[in-house]
Amino acid sequence: MSGTTVPQARKAHPDAVEAELRAQIECAIAAGIDITHLDAHMGTAQMPEFIAIYRKLGREYRLPALLVKDLSGYNPASYAGELDIARYDAEIVTAQAAGEPVFDIVLETPWARKTDAQTAYHAMFARIPEGLSFLSLHFNTVGDFEAINPPDAHLRTEEYALFKTARVKAWISEFDIEVIGMRGMRDELRAAKI
Repeated sequence: MSGTTVPQARKAHPDAVEAELRAQIECAIAAGIDITHLDAHMGTAQMPEFIAIYRKLGREYRLPALLVKDLSGYNPASYAGELDIARYDAEIVTAQAAGEPVFDIVLETPWARKTDAQTAYHAMFARIPEGLSFLSLHFNTVGDFEAINPPDAHLRTEEYALFKTARVKAWISEFDIEVIGMRGMRDELRAAKI
């Protein structure tokens, strides 16, 4: 990031970032939520200056953290501004050496789709590569999301309707996808001797 202006939101002190992330995890635990993994809202925790904190908390709470091999292919990097990719990559190498799960790719709800949901999602499932993929899906039933974001509500409600059909299950079979789930990964992490 040399010679560039860091956006105001990214000037947070690492101690403050850790305290906030820890407070959110502790609040969820106190509420009795069965936390399956750590996910970075809008990718913030995956920014190079915060990823070590994110990983540290994952190890401490024995929760898999959503880590992706190539930050440039992860949607939040498209709007995060200039990034120190070398710093991020070094942290990913350390995570892999420690046996932490690192995803090959993150695929998410196709926000800019020009086709119907079935066509868009079939294409997305066809793109799932060999290796470990994280599917970030955002389906909502009709009602709530229309009030929040009327122009894009159909993306979520059509996704919801599609996932209620047998098509997704058929694509899992068609493309020979093994569905693991973050709860299973968490349970393996907690059962491992450390």
